[in-house]
Amino acid sequence: SAILNAGGNVMVIGSKTDGEPWRVGIQTPSANELETANIAVLSLDGPHAIVTSGDYQRYYEADGKLYSHIIDPTTLYPARFMRSVTVVCDDSTLADCLSTTLFTLSYEEGKELINQLQQKNIHVQAVWVFDDTCFEIPNDEYTLKQDGYTILFTPSLQKNISK
Repeated sequence: SAILNAGGNVMVIGSKTDGEPWRVGIQTPSANELETANIAVLSLDGPHAIVTSGDYQRYYEADGKLYSHIIDPTTLYPARFMRSVTVVCDDSTLADCLSTTLFTLSYEEGKELINQLQQKNIHVQAVWVFDDTCFEIPNDEYTLKQDGYTILFTPSLQKNISK
């Protein structure tokens, strides 16, 4: 059993020695480098990879406005659909690729991609975080509200996510 953190790409293997699941925090999206509070926590047994892409650690500033380093390939501008997206799946490389991809898609497009992958027997789940700076905040059955943020997640994470 182990938990490995390779610069933000987290891998959990097995469960903790006390039999409890690993708890992995999803950081509150904030450009304030001192702000490291968690907006949500995932409780998972392994093996699972947990990878987040967002606009709050790697960004650039122009005229007082922050822009994500992740570029939307359809507009060639920084992606602005959400503040972050966290992917949970069996493979860390796939989770890393998917978190960046989902960050450039709308919530609906991202849900559809996940559904397509699940139909191909690829086990992938996601957690999306929105605030009032996003173009649109979706509404869905699987939603949490926390400190001005809206957190949406795929259905099978419902028992694994908490504030």
